[in-house]
Amino acid sequence: MVKNEGDPVQISHKIFNLNLFCELDIKGITSGEDFIFSLDEEKIDEQSAVLKISARRKDNKLFTLSAFCCNFQVPIVDIQGLWSPACSQHDLHCLPWLYEKITAANALIPVVAFVNRSGETRLIAGLLEQTIETKVTVRLNESKAAFDVSFRRPPQNMEVTTAAWNEYLYLSCKPYDWFAAVRKYVELRDKTQPQSFAKIPRSAYEPVYCSWYAIHHAVNQEWVVQQAGLARELGFSTFIIDDGWFFPGKGEWGKYRFCGDWQVEPTKFPDMRGMVDKLHDMGIKVLLWIAPFMVGLQSQAFRRWNNYLMKGSTGEDRLEVRNLCPRSQKVHQHLAEIMVLLMKTYGFDGFKIDFVDFVNQELCDQNHSHDFASFGKGIDVCMQTIYQQLCQINPEVLIEFRQSYANLAGRSYATMFRSGDSPADYDTNRWRATLLRSFSVATPVHTDPIYWHFNDHLENVSRHLISSVFAVPMLSMDLLKIPPHHAYLIKKWMEFYQQNKEVLNYGKIEPVFENGRIVGLKVTGKNYSSIIGVFEDMGKVVSLSNAFQEVLVLNASNQPRLMIKSPVAVECEIFNSRLEKSRKCQILPAETVELNVQIGGLVKIKNGKPK
Repeated sequence: MVKNEGDPVQISHKIFNLNLFCELDIKGITSGEDFIFSLDEEKIDEQSAVLKISARRKDNKLFTLSAFCCNFQVPIVDIQGLWSPACSQHDLHCLPWLYEKITAANALIPVVAFVNRSGETRLIAGLLEQTIETKVTVRLNESKAAFDVSFRRPPQNMEVTTAAWNEYLYLSCKPYDWFAAVRKYVELRDKTQPQSFAKIPRSAYEPVYCSWYAIHHAVNQEWVVQQAGLARELGFSTFIIDDGWFFPGKGEWGKYRFCGDWQVEPTKFPDMRGMVDKLHDMGIKVLLWIAPFMVGLQSQAFRRWNNYLMKGSTGEDRLEVRNLCPRSQKVHQHLAEIMVLLMKTYGFDGFKIDFVDFVNQELCDQNHSHDFASFGKGIDVCMQTIYQQLCQINPEVLIEFRQSYANLAGRSYATMFRSGDSPADYDTNRWRATLLRSFSVATPVHTDPIYWHFNDHLENVSRHLISSVFAVPMLSMDLLKIPPHHAYLIKKWMEFYQQNKEVLNYGKIEPVFENGRIVGLKVTGKNYSSIIGVFEDMGKVVSLSNAFQEVLVLNASNQPRLMIKSPVAVECEIFNSRLEKSRKCQILPAETVELNVQIGGLVKIKNGKPK
């Protein structure tokens, strides 16, 4: 296994027509005679398996691993796209020349899936351990018409001293759609790699109002109280006070020079505690924005904690910040104390935690204690520490994570995941929420705050709102300025969400694919009820099954019509774009009917008692 002194140990294996080559770079190894290496294959079924790659010394003494790498080549046969947790504006990465990401406890998931034009997975591959930094590379090999795939951990310049090294690689070529394939990966990972999960309060499923897009850094006490009252009337019972609460004035967009001290700015919030109490009296939970690792260049913390700051990067220079090192336990306790003090002093119900993904993943070599060899492990323990100490004050604390660090590890300390920033873009917002729902399992998924121009068409307002109900809706509009007809639609769709919240959040969600894109979403509850969202002109009929009690089909497409086919006779009620009942009709068995349903409207189909 070791060709020459200092060379990596090499293990090869063939599975599903893939030739895998695993390398373990062990410091100081001269031959493999002192070690036991193994690669064991555990079949899940004929098309799925887990490979366990192991290394240990025969005398069970410690050894130092510099790198583990698994390489294989995937022929581009019936493959037209790459799915990854980093998919953003588009449903898939369309045959990329190079996909390369670092995953860790604060970023993404070490998994990729190769998908055909119909959205079916041809191969999904992923490591099961989530916290250690992992470089995932997919590179187009022109000469072979294939992708060269590599999983490498830990990153360069980092070593792990251990008595045993075990890696688990999941592989499956079952032709699920990518959503179902990711769910299978997560199910197996959770079964074989147990973790604790954050307690999810019922309030995590309630619609949220966020101040960010509506007012940005100028957020202040008078404005919050006014907006909160209006938001409550429209159906929102959680309020996020976003960035801007800790410095005077309007600030400068994209600059975070004042982060780190986390002191309430009295000119904006002269009575923060009194204001929070007032919102509580309205029946509203209050969350506070914080970027715990960020320390602004003009903060007092920048001087006090300078020895615990990591080296800067280009991005940090642009934002005028440095980040505290997550590998130091002193940093962990410092951040927990800050957030505990804010919660105790002002009565907040939780935090919108931001920019966890922005912490530089390169190994810190600054002159302070490094209590964790792995950056990812440091992040994981830090967030566990913060969450556990907040739970001692409020066992139902609310913690929001943004998409890029809302991952499998994050389910231990986040009570809700949010779509990545997508202002005014309902398609991207919906897509990102759907991606999160593929692996969040029991963690509620929230939309990015929906936001549009006051002069936008009502059809587009409806598309925003219909998209939002397939996650937990979040809004960020200035409710003092919003047109009355927009406010009316918001209230009606929040009522719809409340009436159907159990199905929408706890039902089985299934994307509807066409040409690799998600053109619809279907959620089915335990009581034979389904909700279907149509978001594009699918070019095909919405076909109903025999076993259903009630189906709601929401029209967010480009046409004021829906094609419905039912195997049994059904009664239909059609609601217009104001969600007012407009008429009734009947569909006969096996009949395909074109129903006139306004964009933003819906049709309710009842089957009586299902068979």
